[in-house]
Amino acid sequence: MKFLINHTLSQTLWLLLGSNGFLAVAEEFRRDVQLLMYETDASTIEQNPRTPLHFVKERSSVAHLKTTVYGGGGLPFRGFGDKYQTLRPLLEIANPETLIILADTRDTVLNVPDDEDIARAVVDEFVERFHILTQEKPNAVVVSAEAQCCVSAMAHANPSEYFDADTGRRNKRACSSGLLGCQWSDNDNVHSWVSFMNQRAFNTTGQEGHTGGDVYLNAGLMVGYPKDLMKLIDVLDIEPTEDDQAVLTGLMYTYPDIITLDYKQEMFGNNQWTRGIDGCVFEGNGSSLIHLETRTQPLMIHTPGKFYSCLDIIMEALGGQSQQRYHLDERKLMTGRMSLAGQLGLGGAAKDDDVANDDNNVQQTPENIENYGSYGQNGGYGNNGQYSNSGNYRTDNTDGVVSGNYGQYGNQYGNYGSYGSYTSTDNYGYRRPDSHRKLLRKRLLV
Repeated sequence: MKFLINHTLSQTLWLLLGSNGFLAVAEEFRRDVQLLMYETDASTIEQNPRTPLHFVKERSSVAHLKTTVYGGGGLPFRGFGDKYQTLRPLLEIANPETLIILADTRDTVLNVPDDEDIARAVVDEFVERFHILTQEKPNAVVVSAEAQCCVSAMAHANPSEYFDADTGRRNKRACSSGLLGCQWSDNDNVHSWVSFMNQRAFNTTGQEGHTGGDVYLNAGLMVGYPKDLMKLIDVLDIEPTEDDQAVLTGLMYTYPDIITLDYKQEMFGNNQWTRGIDGCVFEGNGSSLIHLETRTQPLMIHTPGKFYSCLDIIMEALGGQSQQRYHLDERKLMTGRMSLAGQLGLGGAAKDDDVANDDNNVQQTPENIENYGSYGQNGGYGNNGQYSNSGNYRTDNTDGVVSGNYGQYGNQYGNYGSYGSYTSTDNYGYRRPDSHRKLLRKRLLV
């Protein structure tokens, strides 16, 4: 108990202090929004100039966006619900008028260039979009949306099981996705989640086959005012070992006004790892990157499912360095729609000769297969994460990426599954028709 109290106090002091340990000058940072990032090993990762966290800290200073890392201090990682355990004390001392962005560190980047004016404008747009999205639900927390469903914990409960709508208490605990006893199964529970989230998206947007197909909650990114985030945490009542994505989706089912999803990727952008490199859905416009399908320019870009090849290409396209966890063919495919920095190999991008000397740049080492990513030690979405020893992506014969414990919806049937009117496989199957793929490659390589 004493250790936990000391840990909480150290996190509180870190929130009050600048990144160098000195009191921050108020004028240096915006007061309307702040970024909190969860990381269990910040002291090691932050010093590496090729990590997403280092990139985010650099670009947040350009945007005058105060960024604080929390969750370290020697506490071991216990599960997906861990990041909520020490969060509340930080929210209690935060300015009640400041929007707080919550993000994971190892698969998220800040989508701003090294240009102060543009960076400030992107953050301004983020704040404005928050108020638009929450106009009808002024106390809601905005959570990111993605094109894949579902984490394996959701195969072990239906949407109504986690919460009692009358008492507000938890009825059931979520298991930890990917671990023994919490593995993927295509069953009635999953069908219920898919049906619920697609119906909610249709009710919200009024569109069937919503543009971009991002209808499923992703817990890696969220934003809200401190009091609203504290309310969410209190109602969530999550234990460290629970899968937060499952519990948050259950919360949204029982209490629909607490959470609003960013369906159009206006604030948070999620890439679509089940499609392989075609699912790296951002392109360059000379400054911040734009979502290829929604044409939006989100402040935060996320690569769930350990989609590190996409993450590193995006970092280089924004002018940063990366760990170069991609194949030469993937990088060549993406350069046609990435920024000038990416096309010229600037910002630490690997030269073609460097990449060609390694048949598989994604190495299965502790540095990039960490205890904490978005989805835990084993990836969470699959028994062995996204990658396997057989190549960059886990594959099944020659058919491409498979979902493992993440589930089948978003690849086999398209992101809307095979339920109701959501039956199209043209846009979001993990293997497009050959004619579509040829056209895509032709357009990207121009």
